[in-house]
Order: sequence, then C-alpha cells, then structure tokens
Amino acid sequence: MSETFLTPTIKPEDDDIERSLRPRDLGEFVGQERIKEPLDIALQAARGREEALDHVLLVGPPGLGKTSLAFIVRAELGTGIRCIAGPALERKGDMAAILTSLETRDVLFICGGAFDGLDKIIENRTGRRQIGFTKDEVASGVPQQAKHNPYAEVEPDDLLRFGLIPELVGRLPVVVSLETLDEASLVRILVEPKNALSKQYKKLFELEDVRLTFEQEALLAVAQKALKHGTGARGLRAILEDVMRDIMYDLPGRDDVTEVVVTRECILEGRPPLLVTEPQRAKKEA
Repeated sequence: MSETFLTPTIKPEDDDIERSLRPRDLGEFVGQERIKEPLDIALQAARGREEALDHVLLVGPPGLGKTSLAFIVRAELGTGIRCIAGPALERKGDMAAILTSLETRDVLFICGGAFDGLDKIIENRTGRRQIGFTKDEVASGVPQQAKHNPYAEVEPDDLLRFGLIPELVGRLPVVVSLETLDEASLVRILVEPKNALSKQYKKLFELEDVRLTFEQEALLAVAQKALKHGTGARGLRAILEDVMRDIMYDLPGRDDVTEVVVTRECILEGRPPLLVTEPQRAKKEA
C-alpha cells in the first residue's frame, strides 16, 4: 500500500493555514449579527482616518469567533490594527505597555478575551444570582437571552470589578459581547463560508477523483459534539480530523473508491466512513 498521505490544509500547528479557514469579511461571518454593526462603524472610522478611533473590546467564551472577527477587521482595513488577547489585558504588568500603545494615532485596537467569571459579576449587579428572573422577564424571554449571551448586559463597572484598570476601560469605549453558538449556527459554519471545513475536505478528495459526502445527520452530530465539549466553532476541526484521518491516509493507495460518505455513526460511534467502490477504476492522472 502506498504511504502517501492525503494531507489536509488545516494543521493545528500551522497558523497561516489556520487563518485561511477564517471568513474574509463581515458579511461571510456566520452568526453574531448584533456585533457586526459596531465593528463596521469602527472600520469606517479607521478608513476615514478619524483622529479619535473607537477601540473595541470583544467579550465572550472561547470558540465564538473573537479571533476571526479581529482578523476580518484587519483584512478589510489592510493595515493599522493590533489585536490584544484577554490574558494580556488581565496581567497588571502588561497594562503600561498596552496603555502606551492605545495612545498611538491611526491604529485601531481590537481587544478580546473570555474574562472567565465576568458573567457572575454581571449577575450580582443585576440581582439575578440571588432572586432569579421576574415574571415579566420570563414572559419576554430574558432567561433564554441570558443563557444565549451571558455578557449581554456588561457595563464598564463590571470590567472594573473584574480587575481591568480605569485607564484601560476608558480607552475601550466599544464593548461588544458575543452570543453563544447553537447547533444550527455550528452547522452553518461547517458548510456555508467559502472556505468552510466541509468544502475544504471535499476539495481534497476531488484531487483523488473521489466524491466526499457529509450526511446532514453527520453535520448535526459534529455540532452536537462540539457543544457537548464546550469548544464552540474552534472544536469543529478537531472532531472532523479525528473522523477523517484514517481514510485520508488510505485513500491515495486505493484505485477502486468513487465516493466516501460520512454518517452520524462515524461522528458519534467512531465507525469508519462508508466507501462506495468500483472495481477496475482508474484515477485521473495527476
């Protein structure tokens, strides 16, 4: 058997390749509709070279798209953007350097982090941690909204109580919270963007003259597994890689395979993908 490996273009250790998976503009980004407007406004201000740029702070758990959004802004802006991750914002020793950077003219700053525990601070301020929700709030769907976006009501005082210093909070006037991704959103991420994971895998299999099919139930299973693990969109790639690894190794040495079908059982039970074969089939010449 041939030892050639059908190498995916999505190695975790290759940052340049990982970036290639990200959406390339806000319109292509799946979900997070409520944060696109403030980001677009910040982009317009940066393009217009306004003297006072509104730096942005993205708040939300891992796997919701904070890094992708920052790189979209950088791609659309071209230059003049710096991304600062959450751990740097939370380390006292880094504050002076960050504050000095934020004074730089003509540079838009996109800061972001998970800020673990911030949701509890918000709950304490709103009183919901002790008394829960009122009847009116329950009737209007506030509990579901809070579950979908636990940081939706974040205010500057919450960030101060979390530990950010006033000088930093004052320089980040646009604070945007990200919504958690549900099953439907994760499935859309798998299939809709131009560089979606499912499309990249299908392209790889086309190079071997083999059709790759993901059953809808399989895509739902991938989304469910990512939700169960709490990894969000970031975990989709690892789940698919685990399923596809063996067949991607074997396929270059097979001349009889015409189609590979990924089923729900492949995702949830570890079964190998189904192979549709055709004896005496010759592959296209490279």
